Amino acid sequence: MKKDTFNVRDRLSAKACLRSADDDALAEGRISAIDLQRANAAFQHIDFSAGRIVLREEDPIL
Repeated sequence: MKKDTFNVRDRLSAKACLRSADDDALAEGRISAIDLQRANAAFQHIDFSAGRIVLREEDPIL
């Protein structure tokens, strides 16, 4: 059984097509800029307002 592998060129092409479709929908008024942003927000359900980074002396130097 051959395992599917990730193809960067295929993914870039697919993303370009999706962006083009989004641009067309926005230009034609089928979707608002706010709705498009909400639809494309990968982390929209996470509240980062309470997040913080805590560094201690034993942490590695970044």
